[in-house]
Amino acid sequence: MPPLNTSSSYYDDLVYFHVNNDNYVHLTALFFPWHRWLLHNVELALKNKCSYDGPTPYWDWVQDSLDFHGSTMFQDPDPQSGLGGWGVSAADDYTVTDGAFGEDASFVMAYPVPHSIRRHFDLYPYLKSLQPDLIPNPSMPGNVSITPSLIRGMINGHVGDFKGLQAAFEGFQGPHSAVHLMVGGDLAGTCPPNAAEECKDGSKWAPNDPLFWMHHAMIDKVWSEWQSKHEANFMSFEGGSVQRFENIMIHERYPNGGPPFLHLDSALSGHGLFPDGRITDVMNTTGGYLCYVYE
Repeated sequence: MPPLNTSSSYYDDLVYFHVNNDNYVHLTALFFPWHRWLLHNVELALKNKCSYDGPTPYWDWVQDSLDFHGSTMFQDPDPQSGLGGWGVSAADDYTVTDGAFGEDASFVMAYPVPHSIRRHFDLYPYLKSLQPDLIPNPSMPGNVSITPSLIRGMINGHVGDFKGLQAAFEGFQGPHSAVHLMVGGDLAGTCPPNAAEECKDGSKWAPNDPLFWMHHAMIDKVWSEWQSKHEANFMSFEGGSVQRFENIMIHERYPNGGPPFLHLDSALSGHGLFPDGRITDVMNTTGGYLCYVYE
């Protein structure tokens, strides 16, 4: 954990919250429900603190599977509303310069050290994986993980099998990782070059890039569609609270966490930033605690 930056913004607090929870909400059964709960609370914060009156947008990266680099998501340089494009220079670590979140707009992130967001497209991100022993096909292009047929197969398959769905989706070469790693830079969790030597790359830094929220809204959409596909899916939930990927055999046994195992009444802790909740609160997107559907 980096030291708390007392001059940071509320947005930085959201990033720090993700950093603080990183080991508990990835490769454990909290992955889907915790990120859904986080998206809900971030939307409430936008409305209450920023007078935002719209829904949470999602990035349908399935539509970009054939040309990820050319996605329209990276083609809006507007300094007020644009997401900005790709970084182009290795000399500045592929810092994004345009859009509302680029260097030219003075959008500076506090963690792990003050820096502007970076994006560096990589179609073959698995070749430099931090866990090479867990990558069955390192030469596979990342966009293969987000094709329409693959996502459709996930939604239609794994009937009543929450663990199986998560294993496929959050696997080291699944859609979740693929999008993070192909965008590179902050979304891939790479440390800035001016960070302390002890800074470790990892998903914890990913919310620095605002694309994080739209990526995870799409993940939530896929989970929601899977839930609605079969009655057995709707409240299906199982998995552990401790990451287990010491080797491939252990990870295949516990793809979404080992014991202690979680249950629907397990807590979602806001650590003072958000009100606490429970997993069961977010299992139904129209159940009262949540009230939304995806178009």
